[in-house]
Amino acid sequence: FLLKDQSDSLYLYKQDTASGISFVGIMALCNLDDYDKHLIKRHEETQSIREKHMANLFEVTGVLGEGVLLAHEHQDDIAGIYAEVQKSIPDSDFVSVDGKRHRLWVIADNLLISQLSGYFAQIPEFYIADGHHRFASALRLSHKKKEQRYHSCSAFLIDETQLKIFPFHRWISDPGKTGNL
Repeated sequence: FLLKDQSDSLYLYKQDTASGISFVGIMALCNLDDYDKHLIKRHEETQSIREKHMANLFEVTGVLGEGVLLAHEHQDDIAGIYAEVQKSIPDSDFVSVDGKRHRLWVIADNLLISQLSGYFAQIPEFYIADGHHRFASALRLSHKKKEQRYHSCSAFLIDETQLKIFPFHRWISDPGKTGNL
């Protein structure tokens, strides 16, 4: 279940995989209007039928499900703040059944939020690294609904240097059994 914080906050999230790979970034709401301003870029097309289905699910449940992964260029100032925050005890720290360690630090200090927001505002563009359909569905719903809660979606903002691209393999079979693959 989700709880509303008493004050606006940002969340530093770190995930350590069982294979030793770590990811750290900010979990926050992203303004969908930034896509129309060309601050958020996509690199793949989406399927309209899937967008409609997910937008309907989001409208009915009020939950997008999983955040969108947004990659951005490296900023030393942001990395420095992340390093400082990680020196404190996390607000949440657990290992999930798949062996991943998850840590979350609530950043509620107004000065720190202002600094991070200022540094993020200097980044010219963010790229959707994962979640194109979720983002497109949220965007579709924001054009339909006027309530402010439909004009943002949850996002994980990660430095591009932390992106890991793994091989993507698919098995293709001959659906017509012609042997011509």
